Amino acid sequence: MNSIKKLFQKFKVESIVSAVFAIILGILFVAMPNSSANALCTVSGVFFIITGLTLIMAFVAGGFFFGGHLLILGIALLICGAFTLSYPNEFKDLIKIIFGIYIIVDGTTSLVDSIYCARAKIRGWFVLTIISVLSIILGSILMLATFETIVIFMGCALIIDGICDLIEILVFSKKVREAKKRLLDSHETIYID
Repeated sequence: MNSIKKLFQKFKVESIVSAVFAIILGILFVAMPNSSANALCTVSGVFFIITGLTLIMAFVAGGFFFGGHLLILGIALLICGAFTLSYPNEFKDLIKIIFGIYIIVDGTTSLVDSIYCARAKIRGWFVLTIISVLSIILGSILMLATFETIVIFMGCALIIDGICDLIEILVFSKKVREAKKRLLDSHETIYID
C-alpha cells in the first residue's frame, strides 16, 4: 500500500513540475514571441537529429541484429530534424496544431473530472468546469489562428493550461478521486465471463 501511495505522490510532483514548466514556457512565449518561436524550431531540430543519431548508434552497437525499429525511428527523427531546421515556418504551423490538440485533450480530461465532481455533488466543480472549457476554447483558437498571433496565443494557452493543471492537482485531485470512488461504489460492477 505504501508503494502505491509513493507512486501517486511521485506522479503528483511530476504533474506539478510539468504544470509549472508550462506556465514558465507560456510567459516566455508571451514576452518574446518571435525569439521563442525561432529558438523552439532550432532546439527541436537539433534535438530530433541528436535523438535520431543516438538511436542509430544504439542499433549499430547491437550488432545490426536486434531492434530494427531503432533504425527506422532514428532515420525518421533525422528526417524530422532536417525538415525542422530547413523549413522552420512549416514546422511552426505544425507546432501550433500539436499544441492545440494537446491543450484540447488536456482541457477535455479536466472537463470529464469536473463532471465526476458535479455528479458527486462536490463543491467547486463549477470552477473546474469553467477552467476546462476555457482551455478547450484556447486550444481551438490556437489551431485556427494565424502565425502572427499564434505564439502569443500559445503562451496564453500554456499559462492557463498550467494554472488549470495546478488547481486541479492541488485543489481538486483528492476531490476527483473521492467523486469517482463515490460514483463507482454506488453502482454494482457486472463482470462478464
